[in-house]
Amino acid sequence: MTSELTDVRREVAIANRILSNLGLATGLLAGLGHASMRLPGNPDRFVVKGRQYAIDSLASMRPEDMVVCDLDGYKVDGPPGSTQCFEVQMHACIYKTHPDVQSVVHCHPR
Repeated sequence: MTSELTDVRREVAIANRILSNLGLATGLLAGLGHASMRLPGNPDRFVVKGRQYAIDSLASMRPEDMVVCDLDGYKVDGPPGSTQCFEVQMHACIYKTHPDVQSVVHCHPR
């Protein structure tokens, strides 16, 4: 049986890939934009694509690439060398002020 964190990391990785597949993150913008999801069993944490990957492209994001952040936007878990994205504060603010929101997506289409 998989853990909740594993499931959420998988869902967020898929959501990031969908942004790319829809053409919302391509070319020079291939690494920009993020999907995030609140951890249902720990609503003070959410999973989001981070930064500083060897290949920073939404199309190549994997579950193990995702970072976990708290509602202040601080990284609390994730791959070594990665950090939270610049826009993590937008995600954190929405989750903090709207406990009913379970997922946030933003992108930078042309």
